[in-house]
Amino acid sequence: MERYCARQGVGAEQASICCPRALASFVGPLFLILSTIMVSIIVGWFRRKRWAWWLAIGVLGNQIIADIINLVHRDLLRGSAGFVIASALLFLLIQREVREQFF
Repeated sequence: MERYCARQGVGAEQASICCPRALASFVGPLFLILSTIMVSIIVGWFRRKRWAWWLAIGVLGNQIIADIINLVHRDLLRGSAGFVIASALLFLLIQREVREQFF
């Protein structure tokens, strides 16, 4: 990857921006934490735990916010598709029949 950056005319001071190695050591553990949270949501969901329902609501809420940001940055296809899907899932989660399963 460093060779690619050098071929593109990027100096050593900008290599951390171009090359993902420095970023991977930071982002990798964050994705590990996120995947652990998602697995715990799945386990809690099948056991119909109240906290799993709340975490699912939180994850979908964050996804809707991210999709709105995509729309603001004119990434219309990804933003609109994600917004529609996440909103539909959130709508299903807050229905009385689903909510009663967890409360």
